[in-house]
Amino acid sequence: FSNDETGDIGMVVSNGGTNLLVWSSAIKSDGSFTDAGGKTYRILSGDDIPKYPETHPAAKEGLVYNGAAQIGVLEGLGYALAGVPVATNAGTYKATATLRPGFAWDDGNPSVSTQLTWTIAKAVYDLNSISFKGTNELVYTGTEQSLYLTGVLPEGVIATYENNTGTNVGDRSDATLTLTIDPAFAANYTFLDEDGK
Repeated sequence: FSNDETGDIGMVVSNGGTNLLVWSSAIKSDGSFTDAGGKTYRILSGDDIPKYPETHPAAKEGLVYNGAAQIGVLEGLGYALAGVPVATNAGTYKATATLRPGFAWDDGNPSVSTQLTWTIAKAVYDLNSISFKGTNELVYTGTEQSLYLTGVLPEGVIATYENNTGTNVGDRSDATLTLTIDPAFAANYTFLDEDGK
């Protein structure tokens, strides 16, 4: 609002919850003014206004596929997340954290946004309960016998046998068993861990 007689413009300035009426003529070139009690204030605007510090988010590590949605980058009060901060399937994802108005990174980084890359590793099938039975255990009976797996295969694992049956002594010494992962499960499961074991 303004004073028509003097041309002064009046402003209401907030000071820690207290509102002060200030006339433009009372404001010095450095943005300061003195109240009736002799106390000096400085009006802050734009980049002069202190910002709340916010810590850079960190991408979570060690995530492994478990069939449920997992958070790769946590939300924060001082920034908004975009991209893919949450995912379910194994893979590598990117999320972007952008500062909200009134916040600044606590490490002094002037960038408004920061990008984070995070990963959900494939789950490793546990085959410890599976064994190949019949090798050096079958005794001639005159009827066809076979080498076979015992135990329950995990969902998504397919067993394929070759030359695993025989009747006579010495038959099928070249029996083989191949385990493969159903294509529907291959994106999220593996037989090998990160060390290839």
